[in-house]
Amino acid sequence: MQAQQTPPLQVLLLLDQSFQSNLLSTKIRDIPHYLKYQTIIDPIISGGSEHLKETIKFLDTRRDWFTILKFMNEHNSCHNPFSNVSISSLGFKYSLAYYRQNAFEIGAQLGKELKFDSNFIFQIVGISPGFIYNNSNEVIRNDREVVLRSVKGVGSMLSIASDRLKDDREIVMAAVKQDGGSLGYANDRFKSDREIVMAAAKSSGHALKFVHESLRNDREIVELAISHCWSFIGSAGEEIKNDREIIMKAIMRNEQGSAFQYASRELKLDKKFVLEVVRKSKGFALEYALEELIKDREFLVEILEIPERSSTSTFYIARFIKDDRDLILLTAKYDGFIIKYINPEFKKDKEIVFEAVSQNVNVFQHIDKSLRDDKEFVLRLARKNSKIIQFLTKSMKKDHEFMSQINKLN
Repeated sequence: MQAQQTPPLQVLLLLDQSFQSNLLSTKIRDIPHYLKYQTIIDPIISGGSEHLKETIKFLDTRRDWFTILKFMNEHNSCHNPFSNVSISSLGFKYSLAYYRQNAFEIGAQLGKELKFDSNFIFQIVGISPGFIYNNSNEVIRNDREVVLRSVKGVGSMLSIASDRLKDDREIVMAAVKQDGGSLGYANDRFKSDREIVMAAAKSSGHALKFVHESLRNDREIVELAISHCWSFIGSAGEEIKNDREIIMKAIMRNEQGSAFQYASRELKLDKKFVLEVVRKSKGFALEYALEELIKDREFLVEILEIPERSSTSTFYIARFIKDDRDLILLTAKYDGFIIKYINPEFKKDKEIVFEAVSQNVNVFQHIDKSLRDDKEFVLRLARKNSKIIQFLTKSMKKDHEFMSQINKLN
């Protein structure tokens, strides 16, 4: 074997003079895991393209390409060891550039010899199922064994299969078991096939988007879908959206009760149900409430009395009542922060402001400037809550007579 200088801290992968094609595979197999980057990727990148071109001309195309791809795939390498090197003898049509997703993208560079070689592609998808995404010529798209092996690893590879194979039940079942969302690529007849749909829903709730209407009200299928994520309730049928138990299950899978937006109008008008939803979501679900319900005075009070209700819920309440003085006044008695979100005209309404600041002194900064400068009104507020002193204007603090009256309240 010819001697070659080894760069510091690196062990170069050397080939003997006969360039035996099995040597690369042997070396990769025998190298300890923690040294693989140093011994394979880094030396090839830094070793110079001329030396590399002369070396790889003698390598066996399929075996070594398979070995190299397997290494890159297993170690998620961002480095393409053949960057900017012309290696037509390995079956590539062009020089390879730098890719971040090597296993997927460099497949597009395969030359005809390999691109249409089903046996070769079958082996490749065994280690990188998504490889056929950029190699979807008619031969590969219509090769049952290649497609079946690929969808077992990456279900969405069903998207590149031929129409004939998208109508193949075994292939579709394999795809949806791996990725329920791949149901969207299958022949339409499978979208009403309960066994296929059940397998898809078990894998991913995303499958519900593609299910035939006849199965969107199937409780078992919908429950499987929302077990992955609450948002899939949005693809359920109308009967399910009126089902208290299912809707509540979806709501409970999200702290903010966002699934409430998909509930039927009938459920959104059910006071008992809505109150339970609002309690469980600490008020966040009010974002999806109906105006007519929030404007019900008795119901509004029940909402306002909920302990640990998020301040965000006040914003949602304000959207419905910001022009209704009576409801604003009522709300202010329970939640002073309503003053922050109402129309400006009400921020100088003394009765509303008094109730709001009395309930929460911190909202003083949100009232109209005319009231913040009104010494008589501020003194009235101070009698209710002496902590108002921290919000006094500079001119008030300089008024000794006024401050004397304020200090007497402490």
